[in-house]
Amino acid sequence: MTGRLQRVLAVLLAMGVLAPGEAGGGVAAPGELHELNETEAEVYRLLARHAGQLRASVLLEPRLCAIARDHCQDMVDRGYFGHTNPEGYGPNVRLYLTGYPLPNWYIPSLDANYIESLYKGWGADDSAARAVSGWVGSSAHRVHVLGEDPFYRVQVLVGVGYVQDPVSGYGNYAFVSAHEPVGEQWRSPAGFGCRLRHDGAAGVATFFGMRPQAVAQLYVSEDAGAWRLTG
Repeated sequence: MTGRLQRVLAVLLAMGVLAPGEAGGGVAAPGELHELNETEAEVYRLLARHAGQLRASVLLEPRLCAIARDHCQDMVDRGYFGHTNPEGYGPNVRLYLTGYPLPNWYIPSLDANYIESLYKGWGADDSAARAVSGWVGSSAHRVHVLGEDPFYRVQVLVGVGYVQDPVSGYGNYAFVSAHEPVGEQWRSPAGFGCRLRHDGAAGVATFFGMRPQAVAQLYVSEDAGAWRLTG
């Protein structure tokens, strides 16, 4: 982060305009769970198991899932579509505001984006499969979501968000990825994690308090109704 930006952020923090750890009402905190909806879970499944996925692991992180959905909801609520919100904050700053520890160089500008891909679909194009195919079919997004660029490949912690606009019918999708939090040995303590739920013919399957090494084995079946956590 440049000295000027560091001073700007310090002033905004002092004024109460920015509040790390308090921004984003849906951000998961210790003792809480972030529950993925069915569309978010399917996007995660498709990207984690994609034949072209080059990340060694694709691990759900509750804070990243929360910021992804929060941004999708904000775009619906305030009628815009893009990485930068009306206040001029890009994905890196929005993640910083949740209290997620980032290296200083992640914020060279207030609208910086090293972590997020977006998709918007309507009708037949509003589906997890279309969102993933749209990203994979775009050279600019493919390097991010599949980790083709070494910079993104080490961003093994991910979050997925989906919110449909009830008025327009458009669905907003977000995929967020990041390095392990600076100064943290990433883990998922009891009661702090993501939960997937599927209410299908096979019943309800949930998981929480996940262990990172188990997440990669989450989808042991192509049948979404047979999700189970292993290992």
